[in-house]
Amino acid sequence: MNQTNSSSTCQMNEYQCESGIPKNFQCDGRFDCQDKSDEIGCSKPTIVQIPNRTIITVEGETGM
Repeated sequence: MNQTNSSSTCQMNEYQCESGIPKNFQCDGRFDCQDKSDEIGCSKPTIVQIPNRTIITVEGETGM
């Protein structure tokens, strides 16, 4: 069942900008709204663990 938000032309499961866009388009790193409002206030991803540094060597090759 689609319910509309009475204050906009968007569906309840949409983000409101100049028109409704799916909520999962908000903060996805792409500007989907003409006014770019879908990316305003989005936080950057947080690195919770620094990846281990891996060095791969192959016998017979020299490093620079």
